[in-house]
Amino acid sequence: LLEALMEYPETKALLEERGRRTLIRDGRVRDQGAQPMAVAAVPSTTLKISHDETRVNHLEAELEQLQSRFTKLLGEYTSVQMRLKQRVDALESVEDISNG
Repeated sequence: LLEALMEYPETKALLEERGRRTLIRDGRVRDQGAQPMAVAAVPSTTLKISHDETRVNHLEAELEQLQSRFTKLLGEYTSVQMRLKQRVDALESVEDISNG
């Protein structure tokens, strides 16, 4: 990766800046003004952990949304089932009266 980035200095600078902002946002590095950080100054494992943490946080948020949706759908399903049972019971009682 570093060899490829040497061929594309603009991309290297962009990735360094993004990495620096991410580390500052996650509280792993203090903001030192507008000084660019060298990639070598931040171990790749730190960047990977930061990316993994971000991904885990995103997945947790999505899971919470899915759980909320599921709870709502389950409540609606239960409500519909109860109404259908009441209708069937009412129809059966009308039929019994008619036949009886």
